[in-house]
Amino acid sequence: MKHLIAPHQRPGQKRPGREWLDGFRNGLRLFGILVLSLPATKAVAEVTYGGSTYSTASETAIGHAGAGSLLVDAASSLSVSALRVGRYSGPGTVTVTGSGTTLTLSNELSIGQFGQGTLNLEMGATMTVSRSITLGSTGSASLNIRSGAVLTSTGVPTLPTISTTSIGSTSGTVSVLVDGAGSKWDNPSMGIGVGNASNNRTASFTISNGGAISTSSFAVNRGSTLVVTGRDALTQAAATLDLTGGIRIDSSATNSAVVSAGGVISARSNSFIGSYLNEEGTTTVTGADSQLNVVGDLTLGDSSGKGTLTVSDGAVVSVSKAGSALGTGDGKLTVGGMPTNSAPGTPSSVGVLRIGMGAAAGRLNVAEVYGWVYSNNLVPPADSTIIFNHNETGYQFTTAVNSGILISGGTKVQHLAGTTILTAASTYQGGTQINGGTLKVNNTTGSGTGTGAVTVSGTGTLGGSGRVTGNITVENGGATHPGNSKVFSGANLEYKTGSTAKFTLGAPVSLGESPIAGQDYDQIALTGNLKVGTGTTLEMQLTASTMAYFHDLDGTDPEANYFLFNLDSSSVLGQFDFLNVMLDGTTYTQSILDGRATFADLGITVDIGYTGNAATNSLLGGNDVTIQISAVPEPLTGCLLLVGGAGALFVRRRMSLLEV
Repeated sequence: MKHLIAPHQRPGQKRPGREWLDGFRNGLRLFGILVLSLPATKAVAEVTYGGSTYSTASETAIGHAGAGSLLVDAASSLSVSALRVGRYSGPGTVTVTGSGTTLTLSNELSIGQFGQGTLNLEMGATMTVSRSITLGSTGSASLNIRSGAVLTSTGVPTLPTISTTSIGSTSGTVSVLVDGAGSKWDNPSMGIGVGNASNNRTASFTISNGGAISTSSFAVNRGSTLVVTGRDALTQAAATLDLTGGIRIDSSATNSAVVSAGGVISARSNSFIGSYLNEEGTTTVTGADSQLNVVGDLTLGDSSGKGTLTVSDGAVVSVSKAGSALGTGDGKLTVGGMPTNSAPGTPSSVGVLRIGMGAAAGRLNVAEVYGWVYSNNLVPPADSTIIFNHNETGYQFTTAVNSGILISGGTKVQHLAGTTILTAASTYQGGTQINGGTLKVNNTTGSGTGTGAVTVSGTGTLGGSGRVTGNITVENGGATHPGNSKVFSGANLEYKTGSTAKFTLGAPVSLGESPIAGQDYDQIALTGNLKVGTGTTLEMQLTASTMAYFHDLDGTDPEANYFLFNLDSSSVLGQFDFLNVMLDGTTYTQSILDGRATFADLGITVDIGYTGNAATNSLLGGNDVTIQISAVPEPLTGCLLLVGGAGALFVRRRMSLLEV
């Protein structure tokens, strides 16, 4: 049965609040509640015909115990007290659509309390709710704000009964969608809680394509999801969740909290991902222009909870000190906070920060990444991990103003892929594991990898021009490679079976000079001991000009002495067994026999020594590891060939060197 409310009214005329249908005749009032639909009925009401106005002080139910729907459109206005959509069985549907169309509630809004309810706010329509909003309980609820529509809820907390806008159901499906530029839910005085762990209520919340939410605080509880994604195709407005307080993510469900495709979350108070014992939260910020901005502290895993944050594909996570502007980046990201208490056996908090998911990395704009440690060591530190896993060839772990990000506390670093450059003097204690990719340490003071041990394995490489104070162990498959004529500094260094020490070797500016470490070739300088296991490899990475330099040497030129390991007064235990030469993408390998390896195909002989003295440019008088390279004398047939071909090449190279 369909009823047009006031089809012949003049715009602005009000009617008494009894024109509601129950599928029989006129309105039915149950305990002071105006009802649209009873069991086995289907009723439809419309507030339409441009400018129509209808108001009632009664509580109103759409889909009370059967199917019911309400349409408000064509710049009409409807004012009621409380509105319940899908209160019992339902389904109930309310649609408010069109510019100038309004729905005003002087009391609360409830959708899908026990039944099935849907509220659609569309096409520039507006709705105002003066008290609390509840979506779901045991029923199913859907709230859709689209195409420039605006919902404003001005309710304030009425403690202890109502403190937040509650969204979620124990058995039904509950969803909120705010989609499109100009579409907005403004909820200034009450936070929004998505799901409820204490009674297993769950819900999904999506802000997309320029839609916006403005509220005081936001929580995603166990099993629920939040997605903030996309820009409007015409205006390029970003999907936005803007908070005057903090955000808390305590869900690890798929898409538990995802910011993507230019979406933005901005929080202005301390925020948590995995906030308490038995709670686990995961958040992913991914894609160019996607942002998570926090003013205050951001903690991953607090009070014995577990939190994981992934930043990838050009997205940015920024943490700023309280009082700073959003995006300043002078704050602290805590990866693993305090436990719930200091009693023995209390689980540690677990925090995981992932930079990249195998493709492009995301960016951190923070001054410090910290893993909690107890000052007197009576309580185990947080389980705190930073994981680098990306495909970039020169990822700088720096702030937006290119300052190195300090890593401190009990944090450990794991590197899986890509090339990452650390420049800060870090103090973290948890150690560094390089299982893949290259970690370059380019700090100028302190230690680039904190105070803990460094382990290189798998396909990982440790390099750079900075300093490491912790013990370095290079295991099977792992390598060191300062790279680009750098001097890498460390304390104790051990190469185990199957590991490789790689060095880039260049030529001096002219034949009359000796190669200089840090200028013409790589070097590792140690204040501690060097230990070399059996089955280990030295590798020289050469260029064509370097090869020309070797072949151009004669008895009047300084020797091509390279001091690969400068050991100061430290000792060497063991020797390398193999020597690789890499030239133009080809690797040549020879065993080192009696300190020598000859590469006939390349026309060079390499002598490896362990008694060098870099200070005097001598192969004797110290304990530095050296190589000396000389050309292999050509056989007669080879000399004849050199006259007409390759020899001319070396002559030209020698001339070019002398002309430099």
